[in-house]
Amino acid sequence: MTKKLLLCLCCCILACAYMYRHKVSQTEAPTLSVSAIGSNATVSVESAGKVEFDSICIKRVQTDSLLSKYFASKDYYVQYGYNYEINVPVAKGEDSLAHKINKIIQGNFYPAYYTREEGGEEERVVDEILSSRNNGTVSDCEKLIGKYLDALVKMYKQDHPSVDPADFNYVDELLIRGSIEANSAPGIATVKFENYRYTGGAHVFFRESYVNIDMKTGTTVKLEDLVEESNLSRVKDLIIQGLLRDFNCSTQKELQEHGISEFVELYATDNIALHSDSIAFVYDPDEIAHYLLGVISVNVAVTDIAPYLKPKTLDIWKK
Repeated sequence: MTKKLLLCLCCCILACAYMYRHKVSQTEAPTLSVSAIGSNATVSVESAGKVEFDSICIKRVQTDSLLSKYFASKDYYVQYGYNYEINVPVAKGEDSLAHKINKIIQGNFYPAYYTREEGGEEERVVDEILSSRNNGTVSDCEKLIGKYLDALVKMYKQDHPSVDPADFNYVDELLIRGSIEANSAPGIATVKFENYRYTGGAHVFFRESYVNIDMKTGTTVKLEDLVEESNLSRVKDLIIQGLLRDFNCSTQKELQEHGISEFVELYATDNIALHSDSIAFVYDPDEIAHYLLGVISVNVAVTDIAPYLKPKTLDIWKK
């Protein structure tokens, strides 16, 4: 059996496992608290007081069967229907800090990719929502998420106006789950977004993205805020060391044999998670490695990356 055939077989197994996981849980909606620190999380920041978080969940569902439906009169499975769910954390309260945090969350949970054409209706709706004026309240978050999901339903019905699911073979599933990392860096709320999109076929599109919120100022902390551009090559070297460690390799050639950086050059991604003692550099499937390897997260210890951090940002870990 060739390597290519094995790869195709593994892809099919992965897709089937995903479908089965959803199928067996269809009677119970996926639950998402605000990750490991609970649905009623509290983040305390010196001189900024406490910020309490809750989570909101909004759904638009056409059928109980998420990915497939069997018709007794036919000898094959027909995939149809839509199932959209977005579950994200929100900051409670009516103060300006809570509103700033919610606006950041609103602007970051949308899919970073669009399965429809570039410049299409879904992209237009997202751009419209992101540019809309709102106060950052929990109610605003609910309305904006609802507006986005309603737009997805409208597009689905436009594509397939038939009311008989047996007349077409089309499924559209979107699941976005947001949570706050329990081991966020001091004074930082690191929000993780898991984004799943399935429109049929062998692969589920999925990605994992992060946004790091300074709980004192209500602003985001990005890679460019932490590291000077001139030091990015040094940071890349630390990431390579982390990959060698995680995959038990001695050389970059061995990494390539594992399917990592086989066709693309490694780089320091700006998709980062700030943790209590490390910075995680997170790569999506197919970004630097084969799809089957999934999301790759490389943790670099703060003590190792400290020489390349800007002096003021290093203070985050001195609190």
